[in-house]
Amino acid sequence: MVTTLPDAIEWTIKGLKSDGLNQQYHRYDRYLRGKHPLQFATAKYQSAFGQLLQALAYDRTNMIVDALADRLQVIGFTGKGTAGKEALALWDANSMDRREGEVETEALGKGDAYLIVEKHPRTGKVHYWPNDADRCRIFYSEEEPGQTEFGTKFWKLDSGYMRLNVYRRDRIEKYISRTKITSGVPTSAKVFEEFKVDGEAWPVMLDVTDTVPMFHIGNNARTGGYGQSELLHALPMQDALNKTLGDLMVAMELGAFPQKVILGVDRLPPAQTPEGEEARKKLNEFELGMDRILTVIGQNARIAEFQAVALAQFIATAEFFDKTISRVTRVPVHYLSMTADFPSGTAERLAETPFVAKIENRQRARGEIYGNASAYGLRLNGVADPGEITPVWKSAAPLSIEEELDMAMKQRGIGVPLEYVLKGISTIEKTDIPKIITMVARSREEAARAFNSGALTPTL
Repeated sequence: MVTTLPDAIEWTIKGLKSDGLNQQYHRYDRYLRGKHPLQFATAKYQSAFGQLLQALAYDRTNMIVDALADRLQVIGFTGKGTAGKEALALWDANSMDRREGEVETEALGKGDAYLIVEKHPRTGKVHYWPNDADRCRIFYSEEEPGQTEFGTKFWKLDSGYMRLNVYRRDRIEKYISRTKITSGVPTSAKVFEEFKVDGEAWPVMLDVTDTVPMFHIGNNARTGGYGQSELLHALPMQDALNKTLGDLMVAMELGAFPQKVILGVDRLPPAQTPEGEEARKKLNEFELGMDRILTVIGQNARIAEFQAVALAQFIATAEFFDKTISRVTRVPVHYLSMTADFPSGTAERLAETPFVAKIENRQRARGEIYGNASAYGLRLNGVADPGEITPVWKSAAPLSIEEELDMAMKQRGIGVPLEYVLKGISTIEKTDIPKIITMVARSREEAARAFNSGALTPTL
């Protein structure tokens, strides 16, 4: 049975109009950029304090995303023969040790991210291009869930025209709108025409014809579906946390200091009478201060005091919402809490058990995608059969330096390449790894020469 695919452009336009994904992506993006909606108890407080505190936000969204992204780091690849080493070289050549962080931040924060792998038509170099979620869509097979049929990427140029690329297994089709798109979404596929680049065929035919060169990183996604942001269940708690902080600021403004009140003073005469005007004039002359004594005349006159608002209750509430955010995201509370009581190593590990399990789950899901993208990149680079490429991840569980060194010795003992081992040691900077490898190689050469001359040398 032959499956008829929808028109890629029409399908993309229809999705942009109805799937609601970009609205979700933009909402998450606003939170991650610190643009949170203000939360106050009443409209009156909103009007009085909204402008003053317009940038007020006790942001937890970036901490949630960063806590996960910091542990999702590829440090190497394994594969048939030298394929793993070549995959790492291609990965590093594309600065993916840095760009991977961009991809993970996008996927964790918004739910989806994309990696486009392509060969430059003029230089012949293979490039890995991270792409934002709100610029891409992916179409999965209905008969074979998880198999990509095609992907699209769309963006608006500074000139006002819209570009759109369709990525298929055997080719890339490039389009541009016939007219400027002033706002919203194009009405139909008829708006677009072929976009031809000088010296480039249309469509661009691909050397590898069995893989769509757009790879979808869907966070916690179902097979053949879009991902889910790590912030999904945290945002209601984030809003509540911001409201608590807003209430704290209002309380500090209106009730952080004791309030004085005068009791037992006769009611003022009507304002229209001379006596009333004189009484109000004297009342307006009241001036409070550390250097003044306030005198109130009257048989039952006295000065009472309203106590200052207990601000500690707001701080305790903020701590409660930190704990709630920790529960719904599985990010350990000591990442979020304001307490100065740091957990012991054992307590920290116990607290991080669900968090580590979550990271390992994300590693398994990402591993297949990064492995497929790397295998495709190697094939574009001329490797005929790289086999299955599998990423080697940095440990999801934090290790002490002693444990890292012990692990490094064991890895070397079973033949793990030195470069992989060094990347797993947190105290070694990545920029120093090539220098260390060069020094080790030089030491081996010197040891070999010494051995050949009859001297005893230690094994390196």
